[in-house]
Amino acid sequence: MQAKLGGALVAGLVVGVAAGVMIGKRSADGGKIGYQAPSSPASPATPGEPAKPAASVLSGLAQCYLGDSEAKPAPLFALKDKQVSFQELPPADRTRFVRSLEEGWVRQNQIIESVALRMSAAKETGGELPELEAIAGDAATVENDEVKAFYEANKSGFPKESNLEKLRPTIEGHLKAQKVQRWVEERRAAMKTEGSFVSLAPLPCPPRVEMKTTDFAALGGKGEAPVEALVVTQPFCQNCRVSWPQLELLRKGAGGKLGVRPIPFVGKGDVPVDELFARAQFCAAKGGGDRLTAWLDVAHRAPLHLAGNVAGLTEWITTQGAQEAQLISAEFTPCVDSDDAKAFAAQARAMTATLGIDRPPGAYVNGRRLLTPMGRDDEIRTALAGLAEAAPAL
Repeated sequence: MQAKLGGALVAGLVVGVAAGVMIGKRSADGGKIGYQAPSSPASPATPGEPAKPAASVLSGLAQCYLGDSEAKPAPLFALKDKQVSFQELPPADRTRFVRSLEEGWVRQNQIIESVALRMSAAKETGGELPELEAIAGDAATVENDEVKAFYEANKSGFPKESNLEKLRPTIEGHLKAQKVQRWVEERRAAMKTEGSFVSLAPLPCPPRVEMKTTDFAALGGKGEAPVEALVVTQPFCQNCRVSWPQLELLRKGAGGKLGVRPIPFVGKGDVPVDELFARAQFCAAKGGGDRLTAWLDVAHRAPLHLAGNVAGLTEWITTQGAQEAQLISAEFTPCVDSDDAKAFAAQARAMTATLGIDRPPGAYVNGRRLLTPMGRDDEIRTALAGLAEAAPAL
């Protein structure tokens, strides 16, 4: 399928893609570039368990997240007589700042990957480092029929004075760059599968944020573990439904070195479904830590067809959900509609905003935003597993 592109956009895209084949694009094959250990000499992870971070990556993570949590955050800039730290940035700007760190790391790895491919090809041929287009060979060949098809599909967006012959070099360059990109992604995935390549580029360390809350009980306690993770979750978020049960198993198997505190995601504005889950979490916590754990497990299996049905979800929470979590309905049901529960939901909304996480799941570890540069929930589990292993014994 050919995308509809205007002439100026085609020219701009060709320049961008030709300059760096994968600029600005996240990993298409889902490879764990930053957290994956090489298959040799380390042993592969057991199926179903998070991959262990490579030693150099783990060292960087440990230095960042297990370092001095009492250190005063360094200022980002000075404005007249005032120094401004990361903590003082508006939450939305903190989020953009962190994403810029993630994007920079992704781009660094794209450069590393392309050089690794070129070095691999040079080693095989014994020559100098070839360009990616040369390595791709026939896979980068563009046929005349492809150029014509692209022109016909997009000619309505081209300048009126243009024609196929005038645009041929630009279209050929664009299609060739696309083919090279696809070939690079396929070869990169193969190298990772073979265990012949793993990026050891350390993740950047985001600035620390001081977090305050007045109700630690509803978050599973304050905790004194060496690795304390605040995880923003919402039971109707598909990634959250997958990751939360595994995070709980990870916590139980960490020998007390990992604390996982659930922050209920409450979005901006009037979001009754988010608020309902936050209120239910507050009320479940009144029954103790075991009941809260049981409720979170049940909540993350809530029927998806109730996502837009506030009345139906309320009924499910206070009846079937409460029963499955073994909560005492006579106490739990009236609590969900209480002023205290509503106040906690408001606090959860404020915490979500303070953390600057605009969509779940997301996590902070010991006050620092946990980077997820590939945009996948399993990065949270993998990083926490590595940090728990690296943390000092209790």
